[in-house]
Amino acid sequence: MELLKWRAKRTGDERKEREGTSKRGARNWIKHRGNLVSGLKECYENRPLFQQFATAFIALVFLPILCVTLFSYFNGSRKILQQYEEILLQATTDINDKLVGSMRELDWLTLQIANQEQTKNFVVQSPGNFYEKYKMKQWCDNQLFLKRILTDNKYVGRLSIIGDSGIEYSIYGDEAQEYDKNLYNHKAIIEKAYAYRDNLPADGRFVVFLSRLKENSQTVYLTAARRFPAGDYFSMKGSVIIEIQARMLGQIFSGINVRGGSVCVLNEDKDIIFHTDTKKIGKPGTEYLDMSLLSGTQGSFTVKRDGERVFTTYSADKLSGWISLIELPVGQMEDPIQNVRTILIYMLLIAVPLTLWLGYQFTKAILEPIHQLEWYMDQIGSGEWKKVIGYVPGNEIGTLMKQYNRMVDKIQELIKKVYKAELQQSQDNLEKRKAQLQALQTQINPHFLYNTLGAINTYAMEAEQPEIEQMIGALSSMFRYAVQDVLEPVQLADEVAHVNHYLTIMWYRHRIMPQIIWDVDSCMDQQILRLTIQPILENAFQHGFEGGVSEKDFIRIQARKEDDVIVEIEDSGNGIPEMEEGHIYRLSEVPGVKFGIGLINVNKRIQIVYGEAYGILLFRNVEGGTTIRLALPCLKHKVI
Repeated sequence: MELLKWRAKRTGDERKEREGTSKRGARNWIKHRGNLVSGLKECYENRPLFQQFATAFIALVFLPILCVTLFSYFNGSRKILQQYEEILLQATTDINDKLVGSMRELDWLTLQIANQEQTKNFVVQSPGNFYEKYKMKQWCDNQLFLKRILTDNKYVGRLSIIGDSGIEYSIYGDEAQEYDKNLYNHKAIIEKAYAYRDNLPADGRFVVFLSRLKENSQTVYLTAARRFPAGDYFSMKGSVIIEIQARMLGQIFSGINVRGGSVCVLNEDKDIIFHTDTKKIGKPGTEYLDMSLLSGTQGSFTVKRDGERVFTTYSADKLSGWISLIELPVGQMEDPIQNVRTILIYMLLIAVPLTLWLGYQFTKAILEPIHQLEWYMDQIGSGEWKKVIGYVPGNEIGTLMKQYNRMVDKIQELIKKVYKAELQQSQDNLEKRKAQLQALQTQINPHFLYNTLGAINTYAMEAEQPEIEQMIGALSSMFRYAVQDVLEPVQLADEVAHVNHYLTIMWYRHRIMPQIIWDVDSCMDQQILRLTIQPILENAFQHGFEGGVSEKDFIRIQARKEDDVIVEIEDSGNGIPEMEEGHIYRLSEVPGVKFGIGLINVNKRIQIVYGEAYGILLFRNVEGGTTIRLALPCLKHKVI
């Protein structure tokens, strides 16, 4: 009803304004009759909106359609090429990740083999010791990790454990590889191992390089190897060597299909270690590509090769120095663009006649929603945030209506958020004041307590009771530390000293203690709240070692800097059965467990001071026990 009244008033005002404007337009036409363009423009602008729309559709129907068609074509072409580039860049990154991940797995495999006593004992035996070879075969057959890796990574041609004495045992991979007799020849294996030995790092590092099992061989291998000590600890006497036919590397990223294109991988020396065209494997990359084009860790460029324009994307791994490239003919990329052009031409032929008819309908249909939206916008000026109700057309005006409704919803939502934020801030301030009040309450006449403990300590010294003296001294220091403001940050070193006083008292109480392992030296000057670590240790003694402490039990306190400061308290106690292994919990997320006031207070104080992003996390240790992690901001404590 309000909308109808407003519209009637608005229509009357517009009619009067148009009549006055028409009279002024006629006078202006007579006055400026020499200026035809200005007169036509003024006459057009003073017409009703319906007439303006009708005139615009009749006079300019072809040009807008043509512009839209051309824009759609060029914009679509650009987006198609851009999508090609994004997809190919992602593919090169995936290839790099898969290759580097596979090499890291081989690094781990060779390290595991090199560290086994069976392997160290094997490589110092004589070449003719067939019993040791049999034992090595039995050992390899029983190693599940070895079977798993060789089964999953079918690109591995041969894994050899070779001693400097000449003894050798090899495991062979996928039979689908190209047959190479040198891969199975014992003499060739030993000779190649001797040749590799001078190139392998003496410190036992894992390396990957191109090789051929025999000079002038057409089959190129990627060799992954490392030296390891045996017998004398500092003497390198054995090698673990993995031979991979370079052409088999494609199995690592076989899920990445580049139809009609080619994949190339360069190592850190810019040699080709893989190419879809296997004839290029092992050749220098400089013969194939201008290396100056490979600037940065990722990019793309277009070159002309054999008279054809080729689009190339590349991605480089910083650590390994390997570069993955994907090449695709530009003509193949532009095939979808040609299809788009054909479709747009047909659309143009159909759209021109249809637009002439639809123009009238469009003009008529668009004015009604505009007036409706205009009325709602007018209500905003009076402070009433009303949403558009009723029919909403599916055109641009409808989109404006929907956006208007979203704007109203968003503003109302923001008002609610501001209210909630202010309420939360008030609650946090109240909690902070409560904590400060509790801290003040604990400071009632602290000097009386210190003096009393000092007097007891004096009596203990006179009675030659060093145990009592040390316990009283530690307890006095703990009280002095604890009565300060619990929301005041201190250095980690101060909290460590407080924990040591607590451990002193616990030792005198129980005599049997778990091993305490400290690893916090790198963060001693970092900021931490008072009384954060000690309540967690107390919780570990009370619940983690509830059944008693054995000689194997331990508590490890370690701190490290990442984006934040991480303090972890790990124990070998009973653990929390309700927690699943591999899952990290917040205090409120552990099912069926109600934590004590100590841990809850520590978590609450951290979140009051530093925010909800920080606090306590828990997870179950693989070997038993629990680790409690404190996440704190990386702030150095300022000593005044």
